[in-house]
Amino acid sequence: MWNPGQTTILQLDLDRPRLFERKRRYPELERLMCAAASNRRFASLLVQNPASALQQFTYGQNLSTSERDMVLSITDARDIHDFAAQLYALVHRGSPFSY
Repeated sequence: MWNPGQTTILQLDLDRPRLFERKRRYPELERLMCAAASNRRFASLLVQNPASALQQFTYGQNLSTSERDMVLSITDARDIHDFAAQLYALVHRGSPFSY
């Protein structure tokens, strides 16, 4: 039990794997959505014409086949928020595009 007059030392063991560190599964999708969040015209293009947006996206060539297929499968998004929600659902519920 902690006592207010007691000194506590936090010791980090840097050789152990970090408990809360996770490998990012889709870093290029994260970049894509960050680009859409910071550029209104790109976000609009992504919603209206995902294929054209991917051609203009600087990192588009780095998307895996399954990432590209997920993005291109979203054709009925109302806005960038709906697009992001649909993409999230594909990623987290198990995409039929996982190879």
